[in-house]
Amino acid sequence: GQGNDGTFASASTTPSFNTSGKLGSAYTFDGSADYINIDSALTNSLATTTKGTWSAWAKPSDSTPSSNAILVSFANTSANEKVRLYMGTDGRLNARSRNIAAAKWIMATDNKVFFDDTWVHIALVQDGVAPVLYVNAVAVPQTISNTTDTTFWFSQNTGLDNGRISSLSDNGGAEDDHFWGNLDEVLIYNRALSS
Repeated sequence: GQGNDGTFASASTTPSFNTSGKLGSAYTFDGSADYINIDSALTNSLATTTKGTWSAWAKPSDSTPSSNAILVSFANTSANEKVRLYMGTDGRLNARSRNIAAAKWIMATDNKVFFDDTWVHIALVQDGVAPVLYVNAVAVPQTISNTTDTTFWFSQNTGLDNGRISSLSDNGGAEDDHFWGNLDEVLIYNRALSS
């Protein structure tokens, strides 16, 4: 929506859009190669924002993957600069933001929130003061383990040049940390939403 079209990309096959989702159909990702490119959101809607919300319905095939599984990310293709929302290897919801010099904030839910083959609604809200993670519309117990700059968001992250659903592309590396399972209703807002 809003002129921010995604582009399917994959080393093997395109993500399929034929799985029953929360609202209509959902995308199925294989966990190894496929993702959706959302680069256009940076220039169209996000680059100058100081607040925002990312939300999605997620249904992982494996809630304790061997590596982190990206839900949504924006990054710098050639440098260690990024904002990412992901499922950790322990099934907790995580989010991180950093510029080239250092991490600005790192956070995670205190408990596991993802379970195999089970839909869960997740959200990251940056209100301009500090980020908050929501699970099924509740700000669950969570810890910010790095508070260098909790206000940090897109307007301060000027090197970001790509956006992804189910992948991370940063620091000269290959597309990485793919999500395995179904994602539906991925929404990215340029404002902070309430629960």
